[in-house]
Amino acid sequence: MAVRAPHCLQIITLAGAGLLAGCLEPREHADLPAVSPQMAAWAATQWPDASPAQLGHGRETMESHCTSCHGMPSPLHETAKDWPDVMQDMAGNAKLGAGDEAAMLRYILSARNALTEHG
Repeated sequence: MAVRAPHCLQIITLAGAGLLAGCLEPREHADLPAVSPQMAAWAATQWPDASPAQLGHGRETMESHCTSCHGMPSPLHETAKDWPDVMQDMAGNAKLGAGDEAAMLRYILSARNALTEHG
């Protein structure tokens, strides 16, 4: 039994190192578009309380938090249908509050819409 313990420790160590490397190595990097009047207008049709300031906060929050573990994803990286689940998971990992999560989601969906409509 004592012989197996070092192998278990090696497996656990390698698995932990793999997870850490996955968090530290950027997978991609996209430049997020600045909030535009088009994005703000579209957001207002989706969420009556949306504002350019909220979208800007979402963009800033993404820039300051997302790149601590991975590259900045393009708004086109996920579908509009998938972004809410992705954002919920990532906001939880980053320990962000509901307000930050909502601002990031509204920003990324508005940016995605602008890029698919006119990009």
